[in-house]
This record gives sequence, C-alpha cells and structure tokens, in this order.
Amino acid sequence: MVALIRAFLVATIFCVCFSKSSFCQDKLKYYIEDQGDVYRGAIEINLDKGWHTYWKHPGVNGFKPKIAILSQKNVSAFGVSWPHPKILGPVGYEYLGYDTSPSIPFEITVLDKEKFFKIELQLHYGVCKEICLVRNRALKIEKNTKTSLSDSEKINIAYKRIPSDLTSSSKNRCTLESSSKNLIKLTVKNKMLKDEKNINLALIDYKDQDSFITDQTFNSEEGYATALLFSETVSLANIDLNKLSLSFSIDGSAKKITGCQS
Repeated sequence: MVALIRAFLVATIFCVCFSKSSFCQDKLKYYIEDQGDVYRGAIEINLDKGWHTYWKHPGVNGFKPKIAILSQKNVSAFGVSWPHPKILGPVGYEYLGYDTSPSIPFEITVLDKEKFFKIELQLHYGVCKEICLVRNRALKIEKNTKTSLSDSEKINIAYKRIPSDLTSSSKNRCTLESSSKNLIKLTVKNKMLKDEKNINLALIDYKDQDSFITDQTFNSEEGYATALLFSETVSLANIDLNKLSLSFSIDGSAKKITGCQS
C-alpha cells in the first residue's frame, strides 16, 4: 500500500499528463448524439495494452477518479454513469477497475436546444501497469452537427455496460451502522444474491460524487453485501436510501436494485 501511494505521488509530480501530451498510456475522446430532450454520449479512456484504470469507488488500493466541470455554456445538467467493474490487482492489493478501455456514459441537458452548447471537464484519474500514474486531463464537449452510425453504436454499447434497473419483487433490506465519525457501515441483503452460480461481484453504491465507498464484501451463501461509506456531508441522520443501490453481474449483464425496503 505504501509503495502504491509513493507511486501515485511520483506520478502526480513528474507525470501529470494532458490531452495533447505525447507521453501517455491512454487517450481521451468522446462521442455524442442528440436524443431529443437530452444529449447522450460516452467518454472513452483508450488504454494501451496491459494498462488498467479505476472504477469510481476502487477501494483502498486504488485511486478514486473525479470528473469536475470547469466551464459550461447553455447547459443545465450534466451527469455520468460508470460501467460495472472487475476485481483487479495482485492478492492483498485488489482494487475495482477496468483492464480494457472503458467508455463512461454521460447525459447533457441544455437550456435552449436551438443554441450552441459546450462544457469543459477536468478528469482526474489513475492508470496502472508496472507503475501507477495520475492523470489530469481537460476535455471539451460540444454540440456536434453530425453523428456517425459508428459513434451511435459505441454510445449504445457504453450504455449497455452500466447496471440497468432490475424490476424485481426482491427488495433490498438495508442496515446502517455508525462506525466512526464520517464513516457508515452499510449492509444490504437481497435473496437474489444467493444465486451463487449466476451472480458475480455484488457492489454497494451511493449516488453522491463526494462520498467514497470502500471495503466491499459479498457473501453469496447468506445473500448480502457490505461496505463502508465515508462522507463529510452524509450521516446516519440524513442519508438518502433512494440513492443507495446494489449492483451485480448476472449471466454477464450488469443490473442494479435501487433503494431499501421500508
């Protein structure tokens, strides 16, 4: 863990890589299309062979990515969704992430559909192979006059890789405990998780950009998942259970069940 932290510090100081740098193990690009009420698209982190990057809650051995808005014009809302990750890394240093180039779906709502829009983002994320590097990249997304069939296909594929809502009679049963200041232990039970043959990698998520979830565990025999939620703004008193979700892979397809049974 200490070695990993040192690697990130060295990378931050000596290898902050912007979108036009020639010394990169990854490239950023985006695809976008008009969907009537909104524009939807995908940000692709194109990784070289053998390189990995991280999910939004990678765990203690990973680097939490962040996407921040630097500037915007004629934009009223912007949001991203993350594909379901894999468990990567050596034994004892596992993290949640991607070993192939991930595409991160996004949606943009504009104020006036008749006018031009643009939004400039800063992406802060890590990539790893033998060493780990921290990236700070600026990405400008703007209205396209044309969208190719290939772009639309890539956007559709990106959306298929995020957990879709599962309509099920099996509801989440949630238990919340205050572990320490700013730390909440989450336990989510669902009988669907007992399907050991078909269910893989059940994960707890909380829809809040400033929160951090770690120490994810999954017990298929008992049918529950656990995690620790760290936040400076969320507590037992104000946690929104409608933002809590359980995602998992079933027969190779990512699904999620949102909310908790009252």
